[in-house]
Order: sequence, then C-alpha cells, then structure tokens
Amino acid sequence: MIRPIIMSSRHLSVWPTGRDPSRLEIVVGIWAIFQSFLFFSATDTPVSWVWLAVGVVVWAIAMGPVAASSVGKRFGAWFKGISGAGRIVAIVMAAAMIWAVETTVVIPTTPGMNFLTGGLFAIGIITLLESIRTRIAPQ
Repeated sequence: MIRPIIMSSRHLSVWPTGRDPSRLEIVVGIWAIFQSFLFFSATDTPVSWVWLAVGVVVWAIAMGPVAASSVGKRFGAWFKGISGAGRIVAIVMAAAMIWAVETTVVIPTTPGMNFLTGGLFAIGIITLLESIRTRIAPQ
C-alpha cells in the first residue's frame, strides 16, 4: 500500500501559497519547463550543470523560504495591492534595471544563461509540484 507523505504545516508554510495553482499558472509552469529545454537545443551555449543547479536552488529558495519571510510577504502584499497599470510599471522598471546591469556589467554567457535557465526550470517544477501536492495532501 502506498501512503502519501504527510508534512506538517510548518514545513509547508515556507513554500508558495498552499493553494491549488490556477490553470494559467500550470500552463505557465509547463511553458517554463519547455522553454528551459528549448534553450539548450536552440542555442550554442554549453550546459554548465553547476550553474544550472545553482539557478534552480537560488530561485527555489527565493520562491519558498524568502517569499514566506516577512519581507517577502510585505512585498507580495504591496504588489497585489497596486493597480494593474502599477504592476506593469513595476515589471517594466525591473526589466529596465536588469537590462541596464546586463549592458554595463560583462556577465559571461555560459554561467549567466545557465543560472537563468535553472531559475526558469525551478519556476515550472515548483508550480507543478505545488499543483500535485495540493491534490494529494490531506485537507
């Protein structure tokens, strides 16, 4: 007989929402995993397993324990509290800051792209695992 793994709420509290991801979130998670694999098949950038793993771990920590911290919760509440236009402005500003850093600081392609691809993969995997966990976890 296969028994589900039951984790205490203390362990689950450091991971995303504890709610079932929406269909859109699941589609985005699948897309993120697909894009991760597509990146390596469509570019000449070599796979660096170390940087890929670092990306997965760092992004997973950011999506789990850091997001569950008081600072992460305050940021999430702020982001949800601003209007749709405000969210677009915040995302565009973040993208502009990333672009500014990327154009002024020379980041080696292999570590940088593998780190970001690992992060994209982590987003997809955590979203799918969260969906599975909410379906099999006892209520």
